[in-house]
Amino acid sequence: MSHDPSPKQTLDDSRVGTFDCSYLLQRVRSAMGPQYRSKNAFETACRSMITLWSALNCSMLKNDVYEALLLLWPIFLKQGVVFLASDSPILCARSLLEPLVMSASSTSVKDVASISEANTACIGEIMQLLISELRQRTMTFSSLIPPLGLLQELTGIIELLQEYHLTGSNTTFSSAKIELVDAYNSLIERYSLRFVEDVAFPSYWNLNWSASSSCFLLNGVHPTIYFCFNSLVGLVDWCGYPIQMVDYMPCRQIVAHVWERSALAIAVVAEEKEISEVRKKQLQVDTMHLVLFARMFRKFLGERLSGVVSSALVRLLETVARHVSLETRKGSSSQSVAAAFETNIWNVPPIEPAEWIQCVRARGGKKTTNAFIPWSEDFIRASHVKAAQKPPEGWQSISFQQL
Repeated sequence: MSHDPSPKQTLDDSRVGTFDCSYLLQRVRSAMGPQYRSKNAFETACRSMITLWSALNCSMLKNDVYEALLLLWPIFLKQGVVFLASDSPILCARSLLEPLVMSASSTSVKDVASISEANTACIGEIMQLLISELRQRTMTFSSLIPPLGLLQELTGIIELLQEYHLTGSNTTFSSAKIELVDAYNSLIERYSLRFVEDVAFPSYWNLNWSASSSCFLLNGVHPTIYFCFNSLVGLVDWCGYPIQMVDYMPCRQIVAHVWERSALAIAVVAEEKEISEVRKKQLQVDTMHLVLFARMFRKFLGERLSGVVSSALVRLLETVARHVSLETRKGSSSQSVAAAFETNIWNVPPIEPAEWIQCVRARGGKKTTNAFIPWSEDFIRASHVKAAQKPPEGWQSISFQQL
């Protein structure tokens, strides 16, 4: 009796992956139920949907599975929005947006119109939920801890929305995005305003500026200026720069807003207070130190945000120069005075990433360093601090707009 070694049936390659995709559809249905039982169930369903849309792009879905996906998709989106509304839209939106963006960018969708309609409706609801929650959080925000985690989550959401917009699936996105970005910026401004007006500068504003005696100073500088610098160094350290692989933009934006508002806070003193000769000298020194410290952050901030801060610093310098008239003031600034100011104050070398790493390691307890203590001889820009303690005579006549 002969034996035929050839198989009577071969594996149908066209069915590879079909079982898995059918299983994923069932897992999504089970997770959804009448409603999501937990955030974990919601996130599991979203991940499964990402896999299904990826399988569609790879032509791994049979018609029956594809039809089932199309039927389930609008239901999935609606229940996802319901879950967002019941939880935190900001903390959950990314999970829902990721499969939505995947569906919009799929090149294998036959029923584009139905998918696009469901996606557009869902995006509109998500945007309104995000804006509403963000405005509510901003209105009630009272913490002294910067909302970095929340802001980083929002930047990720905005990037996903931008990616969806680039598919051309939503013509109404631009105005909604502007509204969301405005709400995002309002939260940053809220924190920065609270830090400057409620924490850092009240003692500075409440000084008796008309008094002829000096107040408590640290190395000739009001402690408020050092407090701002140390707080922002700590914030950069906290966000893990430059070691952690995270989005540093929210941290950069907060730092920029705090320096901008701090410059305004000192300018208000120059404009609104009656200032004695002794306190005028102090105001000059404080101004020079604030400008020096803020300019040290320009590499961390990047060109655009650094430009915003620099404009605020120029306005501060012009305001103080206008209102502080000392016996040493000259009619016009010599080139040497301007050069000294630019070299020692304005063009102070920015803090380099390697120097930030030194700060992070020190704060981690690996070694002790005074490199970021501005009144220490070991401060990374100690020679520039010494220059700021003695502003060049006639600095008030420098053309700051040409800096």
